[in-house]
Amino acid sequence: NKMAHEALQQVLLITTASGASELLADCESQLGSIAFVAGKHDEALQWHLKALEHSAKKWRHSHNVAASYAALGNHTQADIYFLESARLKELVLGPKHPNVARSLRMRAVSALNADRIDDKLIADAIRAFEIEAKMIEESLSTGNLA
Repeated sequence: NKMAHEALQQVLLITTASGASELLADCESQLGSIAFVAGKHDEALQWHLKALEHSAKKWRHSHNVAASYAALGNHTQADIYFLESARLKELVLGPKHPNVARSLRMRAVSALNADRIDDKLIADAIRAFEIEAKMIEESLSTGNLA
């Protein structure tokens, strides 16, 4: 884990110098993921915010920002970013994509942790369940359970 972190730091330095913003954002996102898994949620948030700032593909990074806010207990900010993540993923991946469902489901979990439930949240949670149920149904019918 420490070696991976150090290697990514080196790649980050090279990438920053080259001006390759998407590669830079990917490195920052990976560093954020390493910090998140290590329980360093403040550090993870900072890396994921940098990735979001440097990437033109905001849909790839907004979910990680939301998850970091949720892990820190800031469910208001998490809600904003989970909704934005779902909205952007819908535009890029389509409204029935599993990654859209994932952002909606995680928004529901974060809101439940904050004891904040409303009709929109319930509708989004049901929509996430329907997308995921359809995906499972299709996997079972084709025998593709991967």
